Amino acid sequence: METLRGDSGIPGTNGQVARAIDELGYVAKANTAADRRLIAERIRDLKERVAHFTTSCVDGRALIAASERFRDGLPDHARGWPISLVAVLALVTVLLEWIPASLFTQVFTSANDNVRFLLTVTFTIIGVVLAVVLGELLHRVRAPERPRLIDTVFLIVVATITLLFLIIGYEMRVAYTTASAGAVFGLAAWLEALALTAIAAIGIVLTLISTYYKEALEMFQVRWRLAKLNRDLRTNEAHLKTNKRDLERARASARGDIEEQREQQQEQQREQHDDEVSE
Repeated sequence: METLRGDSGIPGTNGQVARAIDELGYVAKANTAADRRLIAERIRDLKERVAHFTTSCVDGRALIAASERFRDGLPDHARGWPISLVAVLALVTVLLEWIPASLFTQVFTSANDNVRFLLTVTFTIIGVVLAVVLGELLHRVRAPERPRLIDTVFLIVVATITLLFLIIGYEMRVAYTTASAGAVFGLAAWLEALALTAIAAIGIVLTLISTYYKEALEMFQVRWRLAKLNRDLRTNEAHLKTNKRDLERARASARGDIEEQREQQQEQQREQHDDEVSE
């Protein structure tokens, strides 16, 4: 018996040739169509993502350029040492004030440990506050403004108090060293007191100079904003690069699927032509 096109060619139990069912071919075609739809949807989604991140990058670069113009337009007295560095030097000053204070407060022999600790904290805070205030008053001199009498008065008063604080600290250190029947570091009483006072003075000078040269708040804010904008721009550029790569892959997959479909159609046409010729 002649096998018809589309039949399996394998005789059944009744001697008839069983006709093949093209279910498998139908499922494969359905799956291919579904894959093409998924690829098309992914391409549309990736195009939207690429457009979104492209816009974000353009906007980010514009904001960075505007912030840089604002930064460059700030006056010279607004520029200076970063506030973070000033804060670190202030912590160093706290340490340099704490060490001498913790020693000369031992002169209060009638006080207990808790009272001595509070006195140490008090003298440490006084030294740091005086350094910060004096530095802020000197920082106002950097601004090109008409000097005001009140600023000059405050500057003189705070400078005088700071000097008295160091002198009183020196006298108390001398008293502590004398009362302790010998210097702690094997030095003369006055020399040890002078050394400890110099340590406290160094801490004050550090904070005073750093506060004088510190940047203005506007400069700190624009630096912080630029750092954030640059981080966001790098993140958006990375996302844009990734989505562009995925879009190219999806397009290549779609082109390959179309070419495969075209080849299948051409193959089917050739088979149909061969069958017509054989008939």
